[in-house]
Amino acid sequence: ALITGITGQDASYLAEQLRRAGQEIDQKTLDIAELRALNDNIVRSLSSGLFTVDRGARILSFNEGASRVTGWPASDVLHKPLRGAFPELADLLTFDGAEPELIRLETTYTRRDNARIILQYAVSPLRGHDGGSYGKVVHFEDATQMHALESAVKRHERLAAVGELAAAIAHEIRNPLASISGSVEMLGSVGPEAGESRGRLLDIVVRETERLDKLITDFLGYARPRTPEPSPTDMGPVVRETVEAFQKSLTSPPPGADAVVVEVHGAGEIWASVDGGQIRQVLWNLLRNAAVAMPEGGRITVSLVRERSPEEGRADVVWVRVGDEGPGISPAIRDRIFDPFYTTRKEGTGLGLAICQRIVEDHDGNLSVACPEEGGAVFSMRLRAAAPGATEAVA
Repeated sequence: ALITGITGQDASYLAEQLRRAGQEIDQKTLDIAELRALNDNIVRSLSSGLFTVDRGARILSFNEGASRVTGWPASDVLHKPLRGAFPELADLLTFDGAEPELIRLETTYTRRDNARIILQYAVSPLRGHDGGSYGKVVHFEDATQMHALESAVKRHERLAAVGELAAAIAHEIRNPLASISGSVEMLGSVGPEAGESRGRLLDIVVRETERLDKLITDFLGYARPRTPEPSPTDMGPVVRETVEAFQKSLTSPPPGADAVVVEVHGAGEIWASVDGGQIRQVLWNLLRNAAVAMPEGGRITVSLVRERSPEEGRADVVWVRVGDEGPGISPAIRDRIFDPFYTTRKEGTGLGLAICQRIVEDHDGNLSVACPEEGGAVFSMRLRAAAPGATEAVA
């Protein structure tokens, strides 16, 4: 009865509506196909690598750039565990839902042909239409050549710095040489009976000779540093043992002055990728500078912490900070204290902090200084964190 109730006009209208709906579906299907083709072409045209993984860490897609960089054909890795092709990355990714929106990582990578390269990754969540996270989108590129260029630039900068240092050290050497030369000439004219005068002149020769020796030693330490050999090192013992040795080296305070006391905070099991011997040298120099800044005595605070660096994605960094209660550093000279041969101490060579900065930079770290409002100075050494491993060898 319902069918027979439909007039020819109604049937014509329904047919038209059905035709239009069909056209809209066909158009939307075409649009979706074109968008999918465009997306595929964009992903395929990328020179860098791009792949996606699900929450089970299985590879869902793998573009041609990823195959070129890694040497793995897509057919060999699709729908297989991430660990097979990217073991280094598999250990770093988590799927607990608490990860940040964007993670930047850098690791060494072994290609399928066993060549070692450096990969830089950018990892972000793979979102569904409901906004939920269904895995990861990983974009990466081969940074090996970039690192080689950076190393070349650093070598050229060092050569230029050594040239400037050579001119500076020639100037610094003239003064002690002049003192030694003058004293030796006077020794020739002073008779044996003038024992006191001869003693003073000999003291000048010995003192200036020691000054020259220290100057040359520090210069070689800056211009020709030993290449660090980083390994996973527990920084707790490094800090505690260096502080203990430094405290034993402190002499008695002058009359009317307080003793220099060193406090250590947070020296637990915190691992960093360092050359333990070189970092001990840096810490010792920072402790010595802090003590010199407090001739009347005071407290040196050494802290050791591990934290996540916002500048380096989710990579952890280790901070070693040395603070004193001295007069601080004037803003006018704060930017110069790491310059070679710049010093405010009469007996200093001006190379101590420059050497410390060179060592820390050779560890891909950073050495900086800040002066809190309450006074004093805080030197902060930033180092790359590491997973626990074999402790450094003890000589």
